[in-house]
Amino acid sequence: MKKIRIIKKNNEYSMEYNIGDTFNVDSTWYGGVNVTSRTGIPLSLDKDEYEEIKESSMRRSDREVKSFEEMIDIMERCDVCRLAFHDGVYPYILPLNFGMRVENGKVTLYFHGAGEGKKHDLLARNNKVCFEMDCAHRLVLIEDEGNCTMEYESVIGYGTVENVPEEDKMEALRILMKHYRREDFPFNEAVVPRTSVWKLTVESMTGKRRMKR
Repeated sequence: MKKIRIIKKNNEYSMEYNIGDTFNVDSTWYGGVNVTSRTGIPLSLDKDEYEEIKESSMRRSDREVKSFEEMIDIMERCDVCRLAFHDGVYPYILPLNFGMRVENGKVTLYFHGAGEGKKHDLLARNNKVCFEMDCAHRLVLIEDEGNCTMEYESVIGYGTVENVPEEDKMEALRILMKHYRREDFPFNEAVVPRTSVWKLTVESMTGKRRMKR
């Protein structure tokens, strides 16, 4: 067992884990598993608190991007990130500009927008999201076969969204602008308090590439 998802919380007083969180397993014990929370606190979880996340294999493994560095390169070349929120029967998808920070193999995405609206309501109910971004699109025509295909590179992942506190907004906005090569842009600081900024802590992601040779 390599990764688990929390489905029940026996310790209602703990702030170190919640239903829906995912963890890598550090070790096992007779009653469950040991993991490390995001704040570095060791946790012992009972068997009824989690389920194993089975790794799904990509159907076209020849197109899978397995290197973390290559996935980051793809993300750096994308200019829009699409977030999928839980919204009852149907998901709700929102395209957003974004910034990215990579530290010690951990990816954090940053977004900004208005201080109210549907996305705020959805995140208040469930802050677990899926994200997708893609780039390098090119239509390839294979005229002698009467066929065509599309080249692309993409990354899909999952994570948790949180509000960025007021004191960290400026740094987050600079990270966002850096993605578009304008980290030195002089912000009007008067509008920052009226701007909502969120961060997405990426828990897992996969990459895919289709390049016609």
